Amino acid sequence: MNKKEQMNRILAELTQHLDIPEGYYEKAVGRYKSMSDYFHRSGSLIAHLDPAVYPQGSFRLGTVIRPLLPDEGYDLDLVCRIKGFNLRQSQKTVKELVGVEVKSYSQAQNFRKEPEEGKRCWTQQYQDEVDFHMDVLPSIPNESSVHVILERAGVSSELAREALAITDLTHPNYSTISSDWPRSNPKGYAIWFDERMDIGGYAKAARQIIFERQSQMIYASVDEVPAYRIKTPLQRVVQILKRHRDQMFRNDPKGKPISIIITTLAARAYRGETEIAHALTGILAKMESYVSQSKPRIENPVDPEEDFTDRWDQTLEDNFWRWLRQAKNDFAALDGALSSKVSLERQLSESFGLSLPSDVLTEITNIYPGAPTILPSQDTKVTRVSKEAARPWARK
Repeated sequence: MNKKEQMNRILAELTQHLDIPEGYYEKAVGRYKSMSDYFHRSGSLIAHLDPAVYPQGSFRLGTVIRPLLPDEGYDLDLVCRIKGFNLRQSQKTVKELVGVEVKSYSQAQNFRKEPEEGKRCWTQQYQDEVDFHMDVLPSIPNESSVHVILERAGVSSELAREALAITDLTHPNYSTISSDWPRSNPKGYAIWFDERMDIGGYAKAARQIIFERQSQMIYASVDEVPAYRIKTPLQRVVQILKRHRDQMFRNDPKGKPISIIITTLAARAYRGETEIAHALTGILAKMESYVSQSKPRIENPVDPEEDFTDRWDQTLEDNFWRWLRQAKNDFAALDGALSSKVSLERQLSESFGLSLPSDVLTEITNIYPGAPTILPSQDTKVTRVSKEAARPWARK
């Protein structure tokens, strides 16, 4: 096994341990389809408004990872889009209407806890053998004038049409009738991410194989094969980087870089590499070039006026750069540890909080029973990035 094969193998093994069982994805689908069916039932207050319930975030993108701690649950972020309203209604009216149905669903399902109202969402804890926290975001389709604004900013008409007006308790016009609503576009973002995954046709080919082998009785077309089933190099890299981030900030979870920033920068930096190691190397090298010195620092690709760094203060910004530099150091150290089972085991533990089976490590490092252990060399020593690490442009 050469060095390239070793690195791809260890990253593949790593993602296998980070990924959640496919059955969890299927349970998540069952959860939101059950809610959608309930919202369409006879007697529902919103059935006539054609409510659409669909996932956003990591479950939609296929980039969910196992929690760092065993008692942590999974965040299942959902959108509830209702039609028949326009921006001449108040945000409060829409949020409370959806909230009535979320509460009714909770009672019908005999949940132990009632839904809680958050700033933008209704949160329902759904706990059986899988602990899901379902965040339901009330929304309505945005007006055509917003679509025009987005298209002028460079967003394709296909993605602009998916823009939503959403509710926010802290918005100054929350309780009043106004055309000024917060906006979001989770479906447009997911389509954009799918397009980034498919550079070079990798995702399309993977969907075709899955569809032909096992899914023709489940999905009506190749396009219906969900992202979580294909596992492209881009998805795998996002999972790896998120876990590295979680491990690095395990004692400071509120200070860690948010997933949408990591996901967006990785997707922008991806160049269609077909191997995980190649993709990871390229993405880490290019990520910082997509952070602007002026606002928006990291723009939403389907709404350029939205800045994903809008919550950055000096600490959060410094944490991001510190994490990125540490990630580069740690993956270089991982590459340097491939010849030593001891070094590799230590590096996986320190960088990811994981331990792989001994026989897997033995196979990867080509160490067999009875062979001498190769002691860690100076090259595999981990260098921890200082909290005072300068930002890239500060070095110029």
